[in-house]
Amino acid sequence: MGEIKTKILIKSMLGALMSVGICLVLYVFGSYDNIIFDRPAMIAQILGSMLMGALCMGGSVAYEIDSWSLGKATLVHYVATIGAFICASSLLHWFDGVVLLIAIICCTVGYFFIWLINFLLWRKQIRRINSDLAEMKRKEEEEHP
Repeated sequence: MGEIKTKILIKSMLGALMSVGICLVLYVFGSYDNIIFDRPAMIAQILGSMLMGALCMGGSVAYEIDSWSLGKATLVHYVATIGAFICASSLLHWFDGVVLLIAIICCTVGYFFIWLINFLLWRKQIRRINSDLAEMKRKEEEEHP
């Protein structure tokens, strides 16, 4: 369990750092003609972005827990990500209600397709492995009747 905690910590820090970078790039190259530069608001946005990055990247460790199914790992990561997104978006006024709802729907559809694609790929791999095992068993039975 210690290994999982370490992975969560490392990935969370990486996600937070990546988010700071993205946020700073948006501030430097963004179009803020009619917005007065506000240091406390900028710090709040960076902290909110760091939270999002940390939860998204740290939550991806759910896919590395061998005892969890793909569905469970995807659901845990989805709930962590969407929960952080809703909280950060609401507190930091990233989107109004309708746009937030559209973003949540797009995220949900995206997660469904990610799960579906991974499910189909894993099912194909499992079928290939089972076919290889059956072939190995058949050859073994032919050699040692």
